[in-house]
Amino acid sequence: MCLILYYGGTLNPYSKGNKPCDVHVVREGLQAKFHCWYIDQKDKSTVSFQTECFFVKRDHRSNLTIPIDDVGTVQEPTAATEFHQLSEDPLLDIVQKVFHHESFRGMQRKVVDQILENNDTVSIMPTGAGKSMCYWIPGLATMGVTVVITPLVALLNDQVAKLRNYGVSVCYITSSMLPEERDMIFHKLTKEAPCFKLFYLTPESALSPQVTACFQQMAANKSLSRFVIDEAHCIDTWGQTFRPSYGCLSKLKQFGQPIAAFTGTATAQTQQRIVEKLGLVEPVILQCTCNRPNLFYKVMPKSGPHSKEELVCYVQDNFCNLCGIVYCFSTKDTVELAYIFKAKGLSAVYYHGQLDFFEKSDNAKAWLSGKALIMCATSAFGMGIDKSDVRFVIHLSLPKTLEEYYQEAGRAGRDGQNSQCVLMFRFEDRSKLVQLIASSESDEHREYLQYSLDAVVSYCMSLLCRRKLILEYFDENSTVDCEGSCDNCLKPPPVPKEYTTEAINVCLCVEEMCKINAKINARQLALTFKGSKSKQYVESKGFHSIPHYGIGQNIFKNDGDAIKFVQHLIINGVLAENIRGAVDRFTTPFITLGKKAASLRNKEINIFLRL
Repeated sequence: MCLILYYGGTLNPYSKGNKPCDVHVVREGLQAKFHCWYIDQKDKSTVSFQTECFFVKRDHRSNLTIPIDDVGTVQEPTAATEFHQLSEDPLLDIVQKVFHHESFRGMQRKVVDQILENNDTVSIMPTGAGKSMCYWIPGLATMGVTVVITPLVALLNDQVAKLRNYGVSVCYITSSMLPEERDMIFHKLTKEAPCFKLFYLTPESALSPQVTACFQQMAANKSLSRFVIDEAHCIDTWGQTFRPSYGCLSKLKQFGQPIAAFTGTATAQTQQRIVEKLGLVEPVILQCTCNRPNLFYKVMPKSGPHSKEELVCYVQDNFCNLCGIVYCFSTKDTVELAYIFKAKGLSAVYYHGQLDFFEKSDNAKAWLSGKALIMCATSAFGMGIDKSDVRFVIHLSLPKTLEEYYQEAGRAGRDGQNSQCVLMFRFEDRSKLVQLIASSESDEHREYLQYSLDAVVSYCMSLLCRRKLILEYFDENSTVDCEGSCDNCLKPPPVPKEYTTEAINVCLCVEEMCKINAKINARQLALTFKGSKSKQYVESKGFHSIPHYGIGQNIFKNDGDAIKFVQHLIINGVLAENIRGAVDRFTTPFITLGKKAASLRNKEINIFLRL
C-alpha cells in the first residue's frame, strides 16, 4: 500500500512537521488506521516507510486471526517465482514453476490450447479435475488481463488468495469495497500496461456501468485478453429469475474477446443454453467423463418424522470421526440437524444463506480446518470448496436436478479415496419442489424444471446401476462397469415386466374417481385400484363403488407396491400431480391424467417397469 502511495506522490517524507498520509484498512471484522511517511535512503534504489498505528477496532462477533500485512485488494503482489532450467514448453514451465505440479492432468492441456487459440470454449470438467488451472495458465502465458466472472464472493476470495500465494498478480472488486479501493483498481486496469494478470468479479459487477467503461478502455488499450465464466451452469439454473445478470452476460461480446465457459456438469440442453446465453461463436465443446470410480452411490428410504435421527445414526455407524457434508432443503433443517449431531457427541456446524457474514465465515473455517467434522448446509454451501478428505455427502432431501445432485455429491472424495454419496428419498418430498416449479413464470422453463425433477426421482426409484443412470443423464457412454460401487449393483436387478394394461386401468380409475371427487391423491388412487377396504382413503369417499374398483387386486402383493406403481406412472408422465390452490384446506397434490395418458390408451406407448 505504501508503495502505491509513494509512487503516486501522496506520501510526505518522515520529518518533524510533515503531515502523514492516513491509511484505513478494513478486513473481515478488523479495522485499523495508520499514519504513513516515507524515509529517504542514501541508496536511491531503495525506499523505507514509517507507519504508526493509531486506531484498531475488532468487531465483537469476529474471532478471526488476521495478518496485519495483508491489506486487501489494492496490495501490490510480489511475484517471487524464479524460473530455473526452463524447458522448451513454456506452458509446462508455468505448471511446474508457478503452480508446483509435475505435469498437466486429464484434458487440461487440450483446454489450455483451445483457449490460447482464442476460440470460444465450453469446458465440462467434474470436481477435482483442475478447472481453474485451465484459465490461470493462459492468463499467465499471454499479454493482457484475463477477466474471471464467478458467482460467489466466497469463491472469488478463495481463488484470489490461492493465486496470491502462488505469487500471481491478481485483483478483484466486490460491492462491499470502499469507492476509493475500486477506483484504485480501475485506475491500474486502464493503464496501457496493467500490472495484473487476472481480474475477478461477479456477474452483477461485470455488467455495471463503471466496469463496462473499464472494459471499454482496456479493449481500446488492447490489454483485455479474454473472459472466463466460472460455474457456467448457473447461467441455466440461476439466469432465469434468481440472478438475472447471468442471463445477460452475452453483452461481454461487445468487447470483441473470446469467452471460455467452465462448469462441472452440463447436459446437452444445458450446454446449448450456455452457448446461447453467452453468444458464443462456433464454440469448442470439451468434456471430461463424469465417471468417478471412487464414489459409491446409494439411495436410502426416508421416514417422515424421524429422518434426521436416522441420518445421524447412519453417520455414527458408518463414518465415525470422518469428514462429511449433509445437504438439507431448509435453513431450519440445517440448524436442527447440527444440534442433533452435537447431542450425539459429533462435532457439527451449519451453513445457510440467511446467516450473517461472520457466522458463515466462522462455521466454514471450523469445518475446513477440521475443528468440526460435519457440515449441515443448504445448497448455498459448497461451490468452489476445496477440501480433499470429504468421505461422505448425504442429501437429507431431494435435490431439484440430477446436475445439482452430481455437483454436490461430487464434493466427496476429491483426493481419490473411496467415499459415499447417499440420497435419502421419499416420494412426498417431490411435492415441495413441484410447488416451487409451479411459481415459475415461463411455461418452457417450468416444463424443463419438471423434467429435471422427475429425472432425480426416477434415479431414486430405479433398480438399475446408479452410476450408469448418471452417465446416461449427461449423455455419456454407459458401458462402464460399476463393479459394485452402487447399492443397486450389489444385488441382481429384477427382470423388467410389462404393465401397459395395468397402467390403462389406473387411468380408467382416475376418470371414474374424479366424477365422485375432483381432487384425488396418489394414495387414494393406488388403494382403490388394489381394492383396499380402507375407510379413511376409499370407502368413506365412495371410491369402492366405481366400476374399476379392485381391478388390480392380484397385481401387487401389498399397498406399498401399488402406491409405488402409481408414483412410477407420475414420473413417466401418464399421470400428473397438481398443486392445490392457496384457499384449499389440503396441501397434498391431486392426481389427473398426464400428457402421455392418451398415447398409452391408444397403444402408442407401452409401460415396462422393474418393481
